[in-house]
Amino acid sequence: MTEVEQWITAVTLAAVLQVSVKTIYRMTEDGRIPSMPVGRQHRYNIEAVKEALAPKPEPVATWAQSARSLSRKRVA
Repeated sequence: MTEVEQWITAVTLAAVLQVSVKTIYRMTEDGRIPSMPVGRQHRYNIEAVKEALAPKPEPVATWAQSARSLSRKRVA
């Protein structure tokens, strides 16, 4: 059986995330959290919001050898 998605209001989401409703609206406008517009309001899927706000792993820095270093003659 498939699970039904739950859509909640900004007030409910603010209570779940323990932030103000104004913060929820700001994050929606910035595109940091996904929402579905319903008339003049927005509805939020709690699972999609949690996934969007989850910390992303930082990319591993790779070391690249400079062109100057590559052009030097190597002593054996």
